[in-house]
Amino acid sequence: MEQHGGIFPRDAAALQQLPGIGRSTAAAIAAFAFGEHCTILDGNVKRILARYFGISEYPGKQVVEEQLWQLAEELLPTMGNHRTIAAYTQALMDLGALVCVRRRPDCHHCPLQADCFACQQNLTANLPVPKPRKTLPVRETIHLILLNQKNQIFLEKRPAEGIWGGLLCFPEIPIDQDGINFCEEHLRVRAITLAHLPHLSHGFTHFKLNIQPLLLRCTGNLPACEKNDEEKNCLWLTIEQALLRGIPVPTKKLLLMTQSYLSPKTHE
Repeated sequence: MEQHGGIFPRDAAALQQLPGIGRSTAAAIAAFAFGEHCTILDGNVKRILARYFGISEYPGKQVVEEQLWQLAEELLPTMGNHRTIAAYTQALMDLGALVCVRRRPDCHHCPLQADCFACQQNLTANLPVPKPRKTLPVRETIHLILLNQKNQIFLEKRPAEGIWGGLLCFPEIPIDQDGINFCEEHLRVRAITLAHLPHLSHGFTHFKLNIQPLLLRCTGNLPACEKNDEEKNCLWLTIEQALLRGIPVPTKKLLLMTQSYLSPKTHE
């Protein structure tokens, strides 16, 4: 109303300036509603062009997308009326939606099969090239699995903010820190190393966490939080009890790993 005086824009360039309307949508509206000589490039059309011309790079890449736009524009009918451009645009959309589909395209009934690179080279399952997987950064950490003489395990409640907020977890230290020294300095516990358990990987949305579990045994008489103290957010629990509490998936896996290690059958 403010920019166009209440009159709906009739060309793709003006339509593209409206909120929520991109280049391909603007072209589709202009072609169908007003017969403008312009091309669309939605997901279906990208797939058709990538297969037909054998585009061996990810279509979402900017330089490849610009290449696809150029190809799409070159394929536009050079002559014709309003009905011609509308029929051509609809044909592209239908071809991608009904024939040149993502999985198991119906190449046998496709009018482009004779000249289609992917069809002739049997590469329809490989084209278009899928989006490359983003390499996630990796973080390393040590989880201390501390056992007392009763084979109870020491767990701490995580702060409400951050990863695993409010859940019970093992004490966590940087990869370059000594676990026994940490126990003495921060938990007031004397301990010895029982085993380095197998590493555990856990994936988050934005990074991958590699956990090195260190199994320790208390040797002194001053275990951290000797009596369970919910207010101080520290507990000594059996593995069975811990598995029933609020714990994250990696903690559960490490508890089961520890349970297996302590099983008599493990050492037979």
